[in-house]
Amino acid sequence: DATQAATFVDEILELLTADSAACATASQLRAAYLEASGEEWSPKPLDVLIVGAGASGVGMGILLTKVFRLRPQRVLLVERGGGVGESFLRWPREMRFISPSFNQQGWTKSFDLNSVVYGTSPAFTLHAEHPTGEQYARYLRALAERAKLAVRTGTEVEAVRRRPDGSFEVEVGPAGDDGGGERTVLRSRYVVWAAGEFQYPRASGPLFPGCELCLHNSEVRSWKELPGDDFVVIGGYESGMDAASNLAASG
Repeated sequence: DATQAATFVDEILELLTADSAACATASQLRAAYLEASGEEWSPKPLDVLIVGAGASGVGMGILLTKVFRLRPQRVLLVERGGGVGESFLRWPREMRFISPSFNQQGWTKSFDLNSVVYGTSPAFTLHAEHPTGEQYARYLRALAERAKLAVRTGTEVEAVRRRPDGSFEVEVGPAGDDGGGERTVLRSRYVVWAAGEFQYPRASGPLFPGCELCLHNSEVRSWKELPGDDFVVIGGYESGMDAASNLAASG
């Protein structure tokens, strides 16, 4: 019967949400069923789709599943990188958190300043007061694995559309794809954008004459390995001060 078949495919998609290949297979089964039956049917939407599996995305995912008790299969994180905390892995090797991590749970009952989940502490997990990007990515991965969050990596969000019923359609495809890869449309009651804003240079057009001669912080793998002795740092926020400090320390 059409309704039973649709419900069965819904359950398959829900269980395999984080597996791109399995989802594609289930979607093909759904398409074949629709062609054969002529029935109008769409898969059951997710409760929440979170764009980004960094600090905000992982923290939100755990809040929704552990505090508000949403089923982990009903909350999906999509990440354009190869894993949880990908943007932190792109930090220069010398770059560290300016805000210190302290395991304060014992006497203040407050967060470690760099924690994203209550009851956890990067200081305790990493044994580091000022974690590197690689260390912090390891902390986020441990949280995501322990909470059994559903995460689809290597996935680029290409469009978000609101449906008449108030839910959303999110069109996704393979990250870094030239447009030839298979596109998937995910449905969700809510969408949370947790993709960050400062890790990518603005590439929509020239910001000022000569900007193409500059190097964005996200393109630096190590300050020590940059050729030359004289540098000008544009910007005095955290990454700018970190760059100036590490360049000076490198001689």
